Amino acid sequence: MNYLRQNMLWIIATFSALMFILGLIYNMFIPPGISFLLGILGFLFIVVSRKKFSRIMKTVFSIVFLLFSTFLFYTQYSAERMINYNPTETNIITFVVRKDSVLTSINDTNGKIFGVSAMSDSTTKLYLRDQVSKKVKDFTWTENSDDPTNLDQLYEGKIDIMLLDNSIRDYLIEENPDFETKTKIIWTIEKSSIKEVIVKEVDVSEKPFIVLISGIDTKGPITLRSRSDVNILMIVNPTTNSILTISIPRDTFVPLGCKNGAFDKLTHSGIYGINCTVKTIEDLVGIDINYYIRLNFTSFLNIINVIGNINVYSKYSFTTSGGYSYIAGMNSLNAKYALYFARERHSFASGDIQRGLNQQEVIKGIISKLLQPTSLMKIERIINATKNSVDTNLSIPYLSKLIKKQIENNKPWMITTSNLSGKGDMQPTYSMGSQLLYVMHHDLNSLIRIQKNIADFMVVAK
Repeated sequence: MNYLRQNMLWIIATFSALMFILGLIYNMFIPPGISFLLGILGFLFIVVSRKKFSRIMKTVFSIVFLLFSTFLFYTQYSAERMINYNPTETNIITFVVRKDSVLTSINDTNGKIFGVSAMSDSTTKLYLRDQVSKKVKDFTWTENSDDPTNLDQLYEGKIDIMLLDNSIRDYLIEENPDFETKTKIIWTIEKSSIKEVIVKEVDVSEKPFIVLISGIDTKGPITLRSRSDVNILMIVNPTTNSILTISIPRDTFVPLGCKNGAFDKLTHSGIYGINCTVKTIEDLVGIDINYYIRLNFTSFLNIINVIGNINVYSKYSFTTSGGYSYIAGMNSLNAKYALYFARERHSFASGDIQRGLNQQEVIKGIISKLLQPTSLMKIERIINATKNSVDTNLSIPYLSKLIKKQIENNKPWMITTSNLSGKGDMQPTYSMGSQLLYVMHHDLNSLIRIQKNIADFMVVAK
């Protein structure tokens, strides 16, 4: 007992040093050289502190080691909470009837006609039919060419119940503003599917890599399939500390990589999952996308409420329909102003093309603010602002390599922006059938320029 009393301070000091060493081992973001040197320091302290250090020195070192070990464990734990990979995607299918229908639940539908879009994949259609058969003994199952046709048949009374994937719902509302007042939902099914692993891993600390930022703007969890309204390629070259971002307009008319090359708007690729968007853009640009980051863009901008106003460059002075004004040049934007800045397209002759460039400027502003040391003090609030709104297949070990390199070099990053341009047209699309929709035919010279820019950025510096 006397021994413990006499050596208690040394025992505490030894424990704090051991926790510090364990923290260095646990934390993936500290560069190996720095981690090794700090570990040696902790070990030497344990060896010599008992006899060589005074009580004051032991106390000071104990506090320092405990503070640093807490920081090491906490930053690793925080990163693991911030970086989320969801192995599944979810479709929500609603069973819609006319507002004046006497049907109020699936149990009322015996003998009724169910209409489903032929554009739904065969697995989903089989699953839905099986679920209906568990609830209804006698029903008629009919396939219509697409959802707009399905809706027309519902209004005309040719079908009683329309099966509608929620990823299409927003589009139907845009094209039919009275849709929600003329219909009601009597049943909802949630179907989850496992995503194909499409990551193409690369040593992100030593070699250039490409990330697709896919932004959705919808309510609900990030696992929900939804239109991809923001499509930005981010080419990162760690050997030159440079980043190239390229926006691809949502209305770009492209062969879908998951539907045997059927033509559709790029935004509709998200209806079939993030993998479809990745494959579609890979085929269009002729590249391999290593990783993706899928985010709820509206929720993501809430991060600005935490980190404070961001500086965003605007090419034009303009005012949105909601009354938010911006000047040509640099603007200091809060979250609400940043959201409207990123959404606006009607103020520009180039429409969605300029919106894509503005979205890149917002992302650039957020990255610049996050790289400031003061943002480290707000990590818990940043996590709370982004959790459940980001899904990525970029793993913690690979991300940590890039952060380690940044800590070692401490060099600023140069961010360059570009975009795909083209000409507008009205065309039928795979997802929406014969109905004519606005699309953008990409300009071949613009695509060639982007391909060259990517090739130049992917060169490894010697």
